[in-house]
Amino acid sequence: MRENFLSFETLSSLIHRSIQLVAVDDDPAALAILRAFMPEGFAVETYPTGQACLDAIQMEWPDIAVLDLKLPDIDGIELLRRIRAVHPRIEVLLLTADYSTEAAVAAIRAGTSDYLTKPVAVNRLREALGRSVQAIRSHQELQVAESDLATRYSFEGMVGRSPAIRNIFDLVRRIGPHFRAALVSGPSGTGKELVARALHTYSSRNDGPFVVCNCAAIPDSLMEAELFGRVRGAYTGAVGDSAGYFGRAAGGTLMLDEIGDLPLTAQAALLRAVQFGEVQRLGASSPVHVDVRIVACTNRDLRAAVRNRTFREDLFFRLGTFELFLPPLAHRREDVPLLIRHFLNRSGREVHKELSGLTPAAEALLLAHSWPGNIRELEQAIHYGAVMAGSPWIDVGDLPAYLGTAYDPPSPECAMRDTGRAEAQNRHVLEILARTGGDKHEAARLLGVSRATLYRLLNRARRDPAQ
Repeated sequence: MRENFLSFETLSSLIHRSIQLVAVDDDPAALAILRAFMPEGFAVETYPTGQACLDAIQMEWPDIAVLDLKLPDIDGIELLRRIRAVHPRIEVLLLTADYSTEAAVAAIRAGTSDYLTKPVAVNRLREALGRSVQAIRSHQELQVAESDLATRYSFEGMVGRSPAIRNIFDLVRRIGPHFRAALVSGPSGTGKELVARALHTYSSRNDGPFVVCNCAAIPDSLMEAELFGRVRGAYTGAVGDSAGYFGRAAGGTLMLDEIGDLPLTAQAALLRAVQFGEVQRLGASSPVHVDVRIVACTNRDLRAAVRNRTFREDLFFRLGTFELFLPPLAHRREDVPLLIRHFLNRSGREVHKELSGLTPAAEALLLAHSWPGNIRELEQAIHYGAVMAGSPWIDVGDLPAYLGTAYDPPSPECAMRDTGRAEAQNRHVLEILARTGGDKHEAARLLGVSRATLYRLLNRARRDPAQ
């Protein structure tokens, strides 16, 4: 076995259980040989036809499938596709007595882990099985690591390990106990309300109310009455006293969402409330003192609004004593895998499903998407997939359809040139892998790339319908 692989016995022991393997071949002698030379720690079930295997695995979860390419009822590659439809993460080894580059390329495109020629040498079979066990173990470790990291790098409902988001966590801890007013800015869907709630939690008033006011949802004519309150008869329809948002948030925190939409007249009154802790209720003869901490949130550039004279400079500096900026998700892509795992766990609980994870194709699709709607868009996509999934694995077809088409199309000339180059590279990668008999280590060496790069190239080649 090559030095870059762990010993087979070590790999098997790492799984902490026997490896469930199914083998399909219409030749009883071939199945007997497979059983005889199967390493210790494998539980093997054999089937003479593809349909018998498909019927059996509906209720089982094998780790590895060893398939003959030519079966009496179902073509081996078609059987591979059907098995993968049921168990997306299964490792599949295809065996054939008639090797050809074209068949090998087709098998690799269909998702086989290895492509072996009969009669298979015992060492070659064990090496292929070793790689499959290593892949199984790596995926299991990755799932555990992602769940652990999603927990370890969570903070007051937020998840992330990027420098930008870790800086936000640190600022909340330091600012929370001391702020009277803070400004949280960033694109829509980045989690500004979560930051506001975290600031409230870390404040000395965390036992008081946390009240959210959406400034963009209040008509201009009612803005001051809604914010600061009113007395009975202050205007037609004012049938009783109202404490307003400031009154309801007394002793706690008031989040002013979409603060950039606040009209200038209300900004002047808000400045006094922030500066002196006093509000003038509509129709009242004297101001009222309110003890409120304010977190203003916006997806607008308030500095530009100040320059354009649509937002008061003095109010901006009062609110922005402490400013926290949440970057778009596209600028913190290292957080996407953690967020995916976080939302998978949450959505599974919400829809009462045991979700194992994403298929490789679905995972690649989510990781490649630019997420213009940021964390909110990712959360909704995962929840949609959890609802639609018919198995423990969320596949591409379970995700919102737009994810497969949302991209900025290049010019026709660039598209033709790039498509041709990509197709040629895809063919070359698949042919090299076929020539090495599915040995990814050797294929990566011949191509002069790392194994991680080879896996990315293979994922792209397998997804490309032009091949």
